[in-house]
Amino acid sequence: FESVGRGADAYATAVLVLQSATDSDALAAAEDIVLRNPLACSDLERLMDLSSLSDADDALAAFLQQCMSSAAADPVVLADVQIAFLAHFPARPEATAVEGALIANYAACDHLAELRSEPAIAGRAGFLPTITLTCAQTAEFFQDYSGAVERYQWFIDNAPTDDRLVAARDGLARSLIAEAQQGGAGSLPQPVDTGGSGSSLASVVIYNDSPEELRIVMSGPESRIEVLAASATSGEYDLVGPSSCRTDVPMLELQVPSGVYEVLVEATSGGISPFTGTWTLGRGDAYASCFYVVTTFG
Repeated sequence: FESVGRGADAYATAVLVLQSATDSDALAAAEDIVLRNPLACSDLERLMDLSSLSDADDALAAFLQQCMSSAAADPVVLADVQIAFLAHFPARPEATAVEGALIANYAACDHLAELRSEPAIAGRAGFLPTITLTCAQTAEFFQDYSGAVERYQWFIDNAPTDDRLVAARDGLARSLIAEAQQGGAGSLPQPVDTGGSGSSLASVVIYNDSPEELRIVMSGPESRIEVLAASATSGEYDLVGPSSCRTDVPMLELQVPSGVYEVLVEATSGGISPFTGTWTLGRGDAYASCFYVVTTFG
């Protein structure tokens, strides 16, 4: 098959020989055919079970390096090979370069669970936070906001002392807001100006006159993600909201730099439609906003 250019048939036949033959010469010849066939690089798991590569470190390392070169234009296959190399050869000198290339390969983002569960890879200093943050930023860029939220949150939860924590928090805030907007969030009005804050910062007091725990997300000169407790004394209003804002309910005061903020308010239960809007907060100004639940019919 090889001599007439039927590479796929040659590969399939050689694999059958590896699966069934017992003659050492036939096995060696079949293995040679398999290893020089480009299809082998996308069939790593089966190949490792059938060939003697798993027992020969140098041969396996050379084969994987060859596959990384031949799969350079196929990021999906390349990611599989890079992961296999790091799993088998975490201490080889080439591993550092392979690690960097894997982080730069967006196809690796589909393997985050696998990377976190493979000890030889998960144990690499700083690797998991770096690739997770890179994948979060990639997901945000391609407007996969749910993927970005999951990855930014993983970084925040698992790398709380990392120097890039602020960047991750900023990304999480942006992605939460964009995800809500993408899902058709309601319109959030500008908060009411109540005077001066008494400092160079803008002050926003938020009251929760609802039976729902709220998440407040702000993205702008500074990112904030806060949770505001539900009100034990509040219910749902029928058709129209209250005539004035109750102040005897859970409240949150935020001191932030002045500027323009994208804002999200949502129930942490997910049972109520979120609201997003743009708030322009002046230097030294104070604002107030209250949230409540209104039920309608139809």
